[in-house]
Amino acid sequence: MSFQTYFLSNGTRVLIKPVPTSFKVCIDVLVGVGSQYDPPAKKGLAHFVEHMMFRGTKKRGYKQISIDTLKIGGYLNAFTERDTTTYTLDVPYRQMEAALDILLDLYLDPQFPVEDLEKERSIIIEEIDMYNDIPGEFLMDRFMETLYEDHPFGDPILGTKKSVQGITRDDIQSFYNQWYFDSTLTVSVSGRVEASEILPILEEKLGGMKLTDAPREQRAAVKRQKKVVRFHRDVDQGQMIMGVPAPGLEDPDRIAIQVMNAILGGNEISRLYQRIREDNGLAYAVDTTHEAWLGEGCFLVSVGLDPRKMNEVEGIIREEWQRMVEERVTEEELIVARNGLEGSRIMELEGAGAYNAYMGAMAVRGLSVDPEQELQEVQEVTAEDVQRVAKRILDIDHYILAALLPRKKSSRR
Repeated sequence: MSFQTYFLSNGTRVLIKPVPTSFKVCIDVLVGVGSQYDPPAKKGLAHFVEHMMFRGTKKRGYKQISIDTLKIGGYLNAFTERDTTTYTLDVPYRQMEAALDILLDLYLDPQFPVEDLEKERSIIIEEIDMYNDIPGEFLMDRFMETLYEDHPFGDPILGTKKSVQGITRDDIQSFYNQWYFDSTLTVSVSGRVEASEILPILEEKLGGMKLTDAPREQRAAVKRQKKVVRFHRDVDQGQMIMGVPAPGLEDPDRIAIQVMNAILGGNEISRLYQRIREDNGLAYAVDTTHEAWLGEGCFLVSVGLDPRKMNEVEGIIREEWQRMVEERVTEEELIVARNGLEGSRIMELEGAGAYNAYMGAMAVRGLSVDPEQELQEVQEVTAEDVQRVAKRILDIDHYILAALLPRKKSSRR
């Protein structure tokens, strides 16, 4: 699982993982900016910029970008998160140099044609509608805005229809100029590639740029509170998300939280899955997750269920949270959780693309990347560690519960 870290002459970080047996090369360009840096009146701007990056360069129009990518058998994509933005291109290994030309051209020379602005605005509004029509996505956005009510993490990454309507080309150009040459700029490459062949190309194309340290505001800590919010829509099944603030990716307790997560709801023998689904038949889907970014995170339980059973399920979650706080987990639970995490992580990282995404996502946030060390840390988590992080995070008196309920049907006369 070894990788190599290099720095170009201007400080751009480059991570390379050679996989001699792979038939492809995965290239990610990442920068440490996401939706949390959208101006208050321009929510969705970081995501809008990401879309407009594909609208053409001096060298290639938007259609030519797609044609050139398909000609080399590549897959080009991008995504915006709350604290990072990633541009990624996977290609057959013989096309690595051509892939770099396309991806870095797109990143370094976007033209943001004003004639395409309204088209892209319309596409993003359709994207907002699409996600709003997916019950789980809709509810997750409502949970986040409730948990992070005074924090930009509570704003939807896509923005709202109103905020997207107010974004101009000048906004897009200014955001790009301010953030896309930030000192967090990172290139992550994995697959059949050697440093000696790719580093000179990266130095030529990126090494001459001047990187800056864009100012980042210190955010106030998310306050703990108990709040229940309910929404009604035309759905057949109810859904609930119950969660609390949790540490971010940089926190030393991150690995212990992952083990706690696995024991609570991370698999089919986890405590919540067994009690809610198997023992009582109260739900079909039961899952727990530690969502984490740089500086922020949340721990949540997601359940799809009959709304009439929601109070009972909430009570079970509270009981299991309190049990985790008051009692140490068993040795068997610990072994299953640790080995399960280790196995799933190894299988995830076997693919060049997954490994590339992981090491890039950590490095762009300024965090150390050592999967083998992390696997060792998983095995070192103790029952005392799990209880300690449970006491730190799980709070049965202060949590957010967001519920999506079927709309009551009016009776016909």
